[in-house]
Amino acid sequence: MKDNRIFKACEVDCNKDGWFVDLLPENIINIVNSDCYWYFKTKKECKEFIRLFENGYSGESAYHIVTKE
Repeated sequence: MKDNRIFKACEVDCNKDGWFVDLLPENIINIVNSDCYWYFKTKKECKEFIRLFENGYSGESAYHIVTKE
């Protein structure tokens, strides 16, 4: 099943590789807010980030764990 929160970075910036996770709540329709985007090199990292986030980690903590940054 496709997760609509994950999309290719080139859909937002044609000069960018990788993937974005959009954490903007789904009930907000037709709004693009790049402040809610988290950038990752791979789709696998996106999925792991979402898993951690949904299990109670803050966005910053989940990002750090996934990217090792």
